[in-house]
Amino acid sequence: MYNIDITSINLRRVLEILLLNPNKLINYDDLINIREVTAESRIREALRKLESAKIINVDYSRGRPKGGNRKKNYQLQKDLETFEGLFNIYLKVDVSTLLKSEYTNEIIKKYGFCAIYEIIKMRLEESDFRCAATNVLLSQPATIDDLESLPEDILKRLEENREFGVYLSDLGIEEINALRKFEPIASVSFCRTRLYERFKELHRKVGGKMIVNTTEPAFNFTFLDYFLSPFTSYPVNDPIQLLFSRPFDRLYEDAYLLDKVDFMCLIKRAHLVYENFVDLLSLYFKNLYGAYEFELETSVKEFVFLWNVSSIRFDRYCSYLNIFYSRQKGSGKYHLLSDGALLQVTDLETNIPLLDPNESKEMPFDPPLYLGDSASHGLETYDPFGFLIPCNIFKNEGFDYDPIPVEAIVAETNSKLGEMRGR
Repeated sequence: MYNIDITSINLRRVLEILLLNPNKLINYDDLINIREVTAESRIREALRKLESAKIINVDYSRGRPKGGNRKKNYQLQKDLETFEGLFNIYLKVDVSTLLKSEYTNEIIKKYGFCAIYEIIKMRLEESDFRCAATNVLLSQPATIDDLESLPEDILKRLEENREFGVYLSDLGIEEINALRKFEPIASVSFCRTRLYERFKELHRKVGGKMIVNTTEPAFNFTFLDYFLSPFTSYPVNDPIQLLFSRPFDRLYEDAYLLDKVDFMCLIKRAHLVYENFVDLLSLYFKNLYGAYEFELETSVKEFVFLWNVSSIRFDRYCSYLNIFYSRQKGSGKYHLLSDGALLQVTDLETNIPLLDPNESKEMPFDPPLYLGDSASHGLETYDPFGFLIPCNIFKNEGFDYDPIPVEAIVAETNSKLGEMRGR
C-alpha cells in the first residue's frame, strides 16, 4: 500500500488535481488541464496506480454510454491512514504541495490539527521541513478555525468534568504543546494574534478553576506572561505558580521578544511583580496553604531576598538586550532562556546563542546591594534581607524606584492574606 513512484511527473500531475479538489468526484474529462501535456495512456496509468495503492476511491457514473463502459470517478480517500501514506510519498519530492493543499485542509477540518501534528512531528526536528510545515499549516483555514475554537473547547471540557473537580492543568492541552514544535516566530505570532484575546475571555469565565482566588494584578501578570511565553503560560500552567515555585526565574525564563516593543513588555512584567509584590505573594500563599498557618514573616523575607537576587540577573539580561538592540545584533528577534545556573539569549531566526559561555554564567551575588552603579558614587546601601530593591532598569524606563522595607511587606501581606481567607 502507498508504494508508488512519486517521482513520475505524470503521477504528480494527476495527484495535484485530486489534492486541489478533495470534495469533488474527478473523471478523465476533468483532467483537461494536464491532458495538454500528458498522454491519455499516462494519465490512465497514473489513475490505475493510485487505485491499486488504495489512495483513491473509485465510483461509477450512473447509466452506461452507448457502445462504451461507464465512466469512472475518482476521489482521494479522506482518512488519516491515506494522509500519512501521501505524506511519506511527498517527502520524496515537495511535501509543501501536500501540506498546503485543500485536501490537507479537509483532513484538518475532519480530524483536527493535532492529528496532523502526530503524523508529522518527528520530521519537525528537521529545520527545512519545520520551516516549510510552519508556513503552510499555520495558514490553513481549518488550522486557524480548530485552534481558535480551543478556548471554547477547554470551557466545554471543564463543564463536562465539573463533578470530578478537573482543573485546567489536568487537561493536557495538546494543541499548545504542538504549536511549540513549529518555527517559534510564526507560532508565537499565531498565539498572540489568534489566541491571546480568546484566552483572556476564558480566564474571565473560569479563572477560578485554576487559581483559587484571583486579583486584577494577577490577571494582568497572567496575560503579560502569556504574551511573552505562550507555550508555558496560561492555560498550560498557572503563571503565578511559575513565578514563585522557582522564585522569580520567570522574569527572564522562556520569553520571546519578536521586536523591541516586546522588550518593554518584559520590563513591564517585572515591574508589575515589584509594584504588586504583596498582592501576588499573598495570592500564592493563599493557594499554597489555604487556611493553614505558616511562618509568614520568614517566608516573606525569603521571597524578598530571592527577588533581590533575581533582579540583579534581570538587570544583567536587560543590559545585554539593550546592547543587542542598539547594535542591531542578529535578527532582533530573541528567545530568553535560563536553566537556573546559566542565562542565554538565542537568535530566533538562526537559533544561534548570542552570549558566550563566560557571559552566560550566573552573576555572583554578594550582599549588601547598592541601589545604583557602585557605593563609591555616594548611593545608599540596602540590606537584601531588609528591603525589596527595584531593578535598575525601572529607573531608566521611568517606573517606581523606591526600595520597600520588609517590615511593611510583612504587615501588608498578613493583612491581604487575611482578606483573601475571609472571602
